[in-house]
Amino acid sequence: MNKIFVVGLGPGNLNQATERALEALEESDVIAGYTVYVDLIKDRFAHKEMISTAMKKEVDRCNLAVDEAQKGKQVSMV
Repeated sequence: MNKIFVVGLGPGNLNQATERALEALEESDVIAGYTVYVDLIKDRFAHKEMISTAMKKEVDRCNLAVDEAQKGKQVSMV
């Protein structure tokens, strides 16, 4: 299994995220998250595979992220 990063995006504006958060997203093959959060970053990270699920689908989202990591991909959860 590869790494899974848990990444906070800050108060909602990507330019307020920490440098390490942006590095983790850039290092990842896949970015997974709640649809609203993925929408906030999709333009900047359009070259990444994105997985999103609706509100109240946290377990599904986590399982999808683990599945991708088990395939050898590096994943960020936002």
